[in-house]
Amino acid sequence: MAAIAGKGGKVMQGAAAVAFVESWELNISDEALETTGLGATTRSYIGRGLPENTGSLTFRALDNADTATAAIRAAALAGTELALDLYESASKYWDCQVIITSFSQSVSIDGVVGGSFSFTVTGAPTYT
Repeated sequence: MAAIAGKGGKVMQGAAAVAFVESWELNISDEALETTGLGATTRSYIGRGLPENTGSLTFRALDNADTATAAIRAAALAGTELALDLYESASKYWDCQVIITSFSQSVSIDGVVGGSFSFTVTGAPTYT
C-alpha cells in the first residue's frame, strides 16, 4: 500500500519557498442544493452551489528576512491577494490564489518565534 509522508511537502509563494513551514491545511467545501419536490419519498440534490475553500499554515519565523514570509506578512497587512502553491509531495501540489483572513505571531523567552495564518481561496484551487 502506498503512503505519502509530509516530509516532501512545502509551500511556495511565487518562485520563493516559504521557510520553516510546520504544516498546512486546505479545506475544500461546496454546497449541495436540495431539489426535492413535494410528494417525493427521498431527498434529491445537485452539487456546485457556492464553494468556500479555506486553509491555514503554521510556521516558525526563524528568519524575518525570508522573502516569502515577508510577502505573506505584507499581504496580510494590506488585504491583498497572494499566490500560494501547497505541495503535498515533491511533484503534487495545490495552486491557490488566497486572501489572508487572519495572521498571528507568537514570541516567548524560551521558545522559537512562531506564527500561523488562515486564508480564503479566491476562485477554484487547481491540483497538479
